[in-house]
Amino acid sequence: MTSIITKIIFFLILFTSSVFAECKSNNKSEIIESLEIEFYKQSQFVEHISIFYIAEKTENYIKGFNKRKKFDARVKVKFKDGLSCFFEAEARMHGDLIDHIDFIDGTPISSLSISLKSGKIRNIKKFILYRPKSRRFDNEIFTTSLFSHLGFLSPRTFNVDVKILNFKGRFIFQEKLKKEFLVNNNKLEGPILESKENFKTKHLEMSKVSNVEWIKGNKKNYIVSLNAIRDYNFSILKSYRISATLAIDENLRIFPEDFEKNEFKKISIFDAIMYAVGAGNGLSYDDRRFYYDPIYSRLEPVYYDGNATILSKIGYSSREGKFKNNLKDNQIIKEPFTNFYLNTTRDDRHRRPVVSNSAKNGANFAILELKKIDLNIFLKELHKNNFKEITIDQLNSLMIHIIDRLELIAEAIVYKEKANLEKSLYSKYQKQMNLSKNLSLIFINNESSLSNEIDILIEECDYSLILCKSYLINKKKLKKLISQGKLKSRDVVFINFDKNDYLNGKIYKSKILP
Repeated sequence: MTSIITKIIFFLILFTSSVFAECKSNNKSEIIESLEIEFYKQSQFVEHISIFYIAEKTENYIKGFNKRKKFDARVKVKFKDGLSCFFEAEARMHGDLIDHIDFIDGTPISSLSISLKSGKIRNIKKFILYRPKSRRFDNEIFTTSLFSHLGFLSPRTFNVDVKILNFKGRFIFQEKLKKEFLVNNNKLEGPILESKENFKTKHLEMSKVSNVEWIKGNKKNYIVSLNAIRDYNFSILKSYRISATLAIDENLRIFPEDFEKNEFKKISIFDAIMYAVGAGNGLSYDDRRFYYDPIYSRLEPVYYDGNATILSKIGYSSREGKFKNNLKDNQIIKEPFTNFYLNTTRDDRHRRPVVSNSAKNGANFAILELKKIDLNIFLKELHKNNFKEITIDQLNSLMIHIIDRLELIAEAIVYKEKANLEKSLYSKYQKQMNLSKNLSLIFINNESSLSNEIDILIEECDYSLILCKSYLINKKKLKKLISQGKLKSRDVVFINFDKNDYLNGKIYKSKILP
């Protein structure tokens, strides 16, 4: 009897190990068939999502509620080669708005941000599972695949079947913009830049390093990060008047005189394609992303959250996530605004920002790049990323539409005057930004130095630069500023320039351009 029990236990262990083992494989070629997310404290997770959803719906926010609270979970993965395995992970609700949440049969299902505690899936450690409607379904698969195919930095993205709670359905799997993302694109680890996003304020936010963990306490990495923020902040400050007050949209404007020739060319081609596929949303201050090359001190565009709708040109519904025989006119992507001086409203340009100088500059180059694409090879990539419904004829028609839109962009009437840096920008536009008296601007003196022994000197001022104080901060607090975090529980904007240079509109990038 004991022998039989022993054999049964051995069989169960063997069966479990072969069918559902803990994976350590990082094979990039593994194709995922399905995922299953199990929360160890499932009821607490469901309650957490529900509280957020009700608060957003009723605008009855709970003080101290942490929507980024993490929950321990187990990620079960089934690969198409027959291998199944699990990973211990932390997961949290993802997304700032309720378009990331669905209620299905009374159960709240949200987009998820997941971090594996050990091992990797297709060499990815951190990823997001998006509810498809939050990224306009297969528009996200098409756009990420297109940019990647053209050699731009774009996160690996594909459709995947997911089981979570009692729900089984499709999610969009997208890797996070972290170390593995850069390694997969043969890039040295370095800063990935974005603007701090805050839906509760109207003031202009400066850039931050989103992958601040790359610094690792290394002095050189601190310096590179500060230079990266300085260079991006330069463009943000220079763009504000043109975007917010003249173009009345939220898109960052980039100008050729501020970049090396090839650096600007790559950005301009990227911008042109973003407008052409209806992803102008991804060029806004909030959503734009850049990689900063730590060797050559160059900014390189990264695709993120474009909210493209170009598939509507071939009958794909961005609301329902499927091809339909007839789409209503209001569901089909509209032509981009191509006249900077046309009298339109802010609402008109919220989702259709007026074409920028950089996009116009890059449009014809973009057409040449698109015409080089072997559509049969690209179609296989789309199918591999589980956008299998699209056919070669549909893809060919889609590319023709995109090129037609690029031809319009190439002829756009853009801002003609010279873009100048504003003096003391926050003070000048305090009414437009509805600035709070509690807002502090943080500057670094030109003579400040960073060393392992000495803290760095900063200057904190109110937005009018009337009340200022200088003090030393350690590297821990400096890292908070690099990620645009709070100091002493106050809202701050880390300008990262010398106060007097900012005051006089004479700020400069971290290196002299050739």
